[in-house]
Amino acid sequence: MEALLAIKQAAQVLNVSTKTVEREIHAGRLQAVKILSTWRIDPADLRAYRGQKDRRQPLDFWPFFSPPIPR
Repeated sequence: MEALLAIKQAAQVLNVSTKTVEREIHAGRLQAVKILSTWRIDPADLRAYRGQKDRRQPLDFWPFFSPPIPR
C-alpha cells in the first residue's frame, strides 16, 4: 500500500494550488479521507482523478462567466 498524500503533496503532483485540491475534494470530484483534522488522498484516487480530468469536457465556468447570447 502506498502512503497517503497530504493536500500540499497532491497539489504539487497536479501542479495546482492547495485551494484547488480542497475545492475538488469538497465538490466530490477527488476522493479523500479526513484523518483527525487533515485531508489525505490515496495515490490511486489521485491517478483516477487525473484520468477523469483528461477525459472531461471543458470546465463550466457558468456562475462566473456567462456564455455569449446568440443574436
